[in-house]
Amino acid sequence: MEYPQKYSTKVFLKRRFKKTVVPFVVWSGIAFIYAIWNGSINILDFTVEKFLDMFLTTKFMGIYWFFIPLFMVYLSIPVLAYLAMTEKKYLWYMGSLGFVSYSIYPFFCNLFGIRQNGFLFFPLTSGYVFLL
Repeated sequence: MEYPQKYSTKVFLKRRFKKTVVPFVVWSGIAFIYAIWNGSINILDFTVEKFLDMFLTTKFMGIYWFFIPLFMVYLSIPVLAYLAMTEKKYLWYMGSLGFVSYSIYPFFCNLFGIRQNGFLFFPLTSGYVFLL
């Protein structure tokens, strides 16, 4: 998250785009062509909506599931990098609430047999952002 010391956000996003989005699109396209070739997709029954659905949900090549969360993490990094450089107290606040709501709270709910309320999870640290 120290990329701003080396280059701009625009350069960061361009680099990430070239290294991840381009390969994802190209290899998903190859997987789509292969699926047509081997008969697992009938091109006559195919629509643009079905193509986009399968593309965005990585149905052409299921092992590419990680690309979609990776793209979202990359889009989150500029905000988190800014907070890390200028407003560390807010970053600590987010991290602390994320840790409590995704680690401590579920542990105690399970320990005491209490149902978890999904609204008590801190949304800014949900998903893969908490791993950064």
